[in-house]
Formats: sequence, C-alpha cells, structure tokens
Amino acid sequence: LAAGSYSLHTIPGKSEWTIIFNGQANQWGSFNYDASKDTLRVKAKPEWVKDNQEWLAFSFDTVAEDSATVNIRWEKIRVPFTVTVDTVAVAMAQARTFLPTAKPDDWRPRYSVGDYAVKNKLTDEGMTLLAEALRLADAAIKAKEDYGNLAGRANILLSMGCKDEGLAAADKAIAFGKANKANTAFLESRVADIKAGK
Repeated sequence: LAAGSYSLHTIPGKSEWTIIFNGQANQWGSFNYDASKDTLRVKAKPEWVKDNQEWLAFSFDTVAEDSATVNIRWEKIRVPFTVTVDTVAVAMAQARTFLPTAKPDDWRPRYSVGDYAVKNKLTDEGMTLLAEALRLADAAIKAKEDYGNLAGRANILLSMGCKDEGLAAADKAIAFGKANKANTAFLESRVADIKAGK
C-alpha cells in the first residue's frame, strides 16, 4: 500500500472480515463507498473478547520497529491485522536523496548512511559510502587533527570490518581525546565491546 490518504471500510463475516483501503479519502461512513476505488483488501480473523467496547475504537498494539498490530474494537469483537513497513528501504530512499546535498568534504553523513547500510545487509552500497567517508576523514585529519575526526576514522574502519586497523586508530583517538579533555566514553565502550567479542 503506497503512502497516502485512504478511507477504511470493512465487510464483517462470522469467521472472516475483509478490511478495505479505499482511494477515496475523507468519507463519512460507507454511504458513498465505490468498490472500483479500492486500493487494497486484506482478510482478518475476528476474535470474541470478554470486555465490551461501546464505541468503535482503533488501537495500535504490539508496535515494533517495522510493524504494528491494528485492532478494530466494537462491542465484544476485536479484529486484528498487521501493518508492516520496509523501514530500511524507506530510510535508504531518504538517505539517497539527502547525501547529494551534504557538504562534499563532510565524512559524517557518508559514515552514518554507510554504517546503516552495512548493518542492514546492503553491503556493496554501504562499503562504497564507508570508503568515501574514510577518504574524507583522512583529509579532515590532515587539515586538522582533532578527536572528532580521529574517532570518526576509527569508527569507519571498525564498521568496514578492519578490526586491527580500527582498534589501533581507536587507541590513538582515545589517547588524543583524553589528552585534550574530550569525551571518549562512546568510543571506549565500542572498543571494549569488540574486545569482549560482542
């Protein structure tokens, strides 16, 4: 179901309900319902419950990162159906639109998107972005060595799977950061987790 506005209709049955998403939004009731404008129909199993719901109610329960169960409640019937969203595809589509507008010398956006892509099994795209982030981080360090750029380089290497080089870069960044009173806690925690095999 594409993002947009819809009206919601149902066809109740004893053992199965049809949930209808209709392309004509802002309808009051189903008096002007036109089946030719249906966008999606799904089947759902009604459940009888003990507590009575006097007014028609909708609730979103069992909410996860990429899904939620919608419950239609009225009287002693609950009709649940699940809505899922490909959150990775949505996030990456937005990132692909954003990246061309990012500052051309800023490694941070490329690292963030690349790391997210690798963690979500978009390895080729992620590694390309991480390699570009590493090139930009190295240029930033050459221009000005500071804790943020050094820690960024270490995180990029670790995200690329370059464990030994990444840990060495992290040690250098942490030492530099402590000498300059920077907050090194996040990088130290990541290093400790890697060394502990987490």
